[in-house]
Amino acid sequence: MKALIIISFLVAITALGGMRRNPVPHAITSPGKHFVFTMVPGPANQEHKQGFGICYKIASDGTFAEIWRTKGWYSEDLELHYDGDLLVRIGSWASGDQETNLGEESLAIAFYKLGKEVVRYKINDLVKEKDKLQYSEGGLQWLIYEGFASPGFSSDGKHFRLKTIDNISYRFESSTGKIVYHQK
Repeated sequence: MKALIIISFLVAITALGGMRRNPVPHAITSPGKHFVFTMVPGPANQEHKQGFGICYKIASDGTFAEIWRTKGWYSEDLELHYDGDLLVRIGSWASGDQETNLGEESLAIAFYKLGKEVVRYKINDLVKEKDKLQYSEGGLQWLIYEGFASPGFSSDGKHFRLKTIDNISYRFESSTGKIVYHQK
């Protein structure tokens, strides 16, 4: 009986994993933990289009000083740079960036400097083998999230890296978002 309950619980969790969750306020910190970025959804029915974010510097006494803001979008998948000046937004269904009628034209990744968008890429800009894309209730899977291949900044902070579902490794210059390397 316990095994049946555990299996039922695991099936329910797996089934819910692909469902879009209601956007909620959340925060991330920079790798050095000196900066925090808060993300707030917009009002009902405009959560993704009217959301905003604020980046703060954390002082040695624990107080926060605002350094920049974003507006007009909401995301759950974000990476904040070590220096707090740069932010990378990774498009996802949960973040409202992948509308079902847009598919490959949806946002893949966007780079921000001091809250202003620098450059953005669509999924079809980065994924070359469209047959590898995985469509499900959870949206369009275009990234590989595993170990070293997870999206993130390099240890020196100069580059942002990710790996697409068709096994192309990309390296972007952090400050400009320009692709400086890609290889399958």
